[in-house]
Amino acid sequence: MSIRSRAGQILKTSGYDDFRWLCGTQLPVRRWVRFKCRYGCPNYGRLGACPPSAPSLDECRELFLEYRHIVLIRLSATVEDLEQDAAWLRHVSRQLLALERAIFLAGFSQALALFPGPCRLCDICTGERNSCRHPDEVRPSPEALGVDLFGAARRAGYDMRILTNQTEPMMRMAFMLVA
Repeated sequence: MSIRSRAGQILKTSGYDDFRWLCGTQLPVRRWVRFKCRYGCPNYGRLGACPPSAPSLDECRELFLEYRHIVLIRLSATVEDLEQDAAWLRHVSRQLLALERAIFLAGFSQALALFPGPCRLCDICTGERNSCRHPDEVRPSPEALGVDLFGAARRAGYDMRILTNQTEPMMRMAFMLVA
């Protein structure tokens, strides 16, 4: 059975049925994504898994090149405010960590989850990787690693669009780096 079939079975068993595969060479790592973090995101410099604490873009590109099997998992939710969004992210991040462990235990030692947004494992982040309360669980988002989510989603065959109001269901992308 192929890597994608074996990992795909674990995804489905774990309740994920909306996912697509890409190769690391297909992930668009772009400088403009980091600039949007720096100039437009309130988490920049405040969360330990966000820039500038994230690896350099060159390190990110090198990391993705080590993977031939990356899963893009499409998640959707409707949240009314930032507090609900943080709670949703915390819940989904915990589920993704369990999925990462299941894939790891199936023999994929390189398994690594990327959260669908900033790490929200704690109510209040220390802001520093060296003082993180969950150093074994913290994961960056694809955006923190410079990934153009819209470009990656299009390459995987997803139709992503920009939401124009908060009442629309949001579509988020989590990544599982498998092998």
